[in-house]
Amino acid sequence: MDIPSEGKHFKLIRNEDLYDVLHYLEYFMPESLKFHQTLKTYLEDHVWNFHFYVSKSWPRDPICLHFPGITAHENGEIFGSLGLFCPTNRTDCLYLLLDENILIDWTKPLYIHYIHSSIMDNIEYIYRSVGIVEKKCYGDFYIHYSPNDLSPIPPRFNEGEAHFKILEKKDAAVIHAYYPAKNIESLKLFETLVEKLPSYGIFINDELVAWMIQSYYGAMISMYTKSRFRLHGFGSFIAKYLSKLVAGRGYAPYVLVRSNNEVSRNLYERLGFTKLYTNVRGLLKPNSYR
Repeated sequence: MDIPSEGKHFKLIRNEDLYDVLHYLEYFMPESLKFHQTLKTYLEDHVWNFHFYVSKSWPRDPICLHFPGITAHENGEIFGSLGLFCPTNRTDCLYLLLDENILIDWTKPLYIHYIHSSIMDNIEYIYRSVGIVEKKCYGDFYIHYSPNDLSPIPPRFNEGEAHFKILEKKDAAVIHAYYPAKNIESLKLFETLVEKLPSYGIFINDELVAWMIQSYYGAMISMYTKSRFRLHGFGSFIAKYLSKLVAGRGYAPYVLVRSNNEVSRNLYERLGFTKLYTNVRGLLKPNSYR
C-alpha cells in the first residue's frame, strides 16, 4: 500500500532526517528509550519495515509515531497499530494524536505498543468519549547502568554436554512458541531478529533449552529456560552475556518485566538492573465498533 507522506498533524520522516530525530530523542532519556532504540535498530539493521512520523510542529511538539506498532496485526494493517513517544511533561501533544484522522481510522480498534503508563492514562482519559482501552498489559522497564561489571561465568550441567551458541533462523520457531506475546509479534519477526540482532542459547544434546534475544525496540526479550533445566544458572548467564554484548553495540541493556512476574523481577534485580518506570500496551476500541 502507499504510505502517506503526511497526515493531519504528522509528517513522514525522510530517511536523511532519521538520524536527527534519533539524536534529538536522547534529550528525553530514559523516557524515550524504547522509541529511540526502535529507530536505532531500524537504521542499523532494518529489522522491520517501520514508517516513522513526527508532528508537523516538531521539535516544538515532541511527539513521534511509528507504524505498525506490532508485527502480527490480525488484519495485516500497517496503520492498525502504532508505537509512540511523548514526554510525560508534554501530554498536551497527545491531542495531536487523538485528532489525527488521516493516518488513523478511529472507527476501528487501534493497538498501541508499550508506552509510559502515565501517557496511556492520558490517552485513555482523552479517548473516553470515543471508546475504551482493552487488553491492557503492564510491564516494568529495567536497565543495567554498569554492564561491564557483569561477569558471565558459563554454568556447569552434569546431565549432558551444554553448548552456548549463537542462535540460527531454524531456532526461531521454538523461541516464538514460548513467547507470551506471540499473538502480537510474528514468527517472521523472530526469524529476522535471530538473523540480525544478538541472539544466544544453550543447547544440551542438540536441544535448545535456554535462550534470550534482542528485540527490534532494543530490549533483551524472551529470556526462557525450559522447566526441567532450571536452577542451573542458564538464565543469569545469558542475561549477563547479552547485556555486555548489546552495550558494546551501543545499546542500553534493558528488559521489560511483566508486572506479575516476580521470578524475573527478582532475577534482574539480583543482576543489578534498576527499574525505570512502568509501561503498558493495549487496544483502543471505539464504542461503535462491533
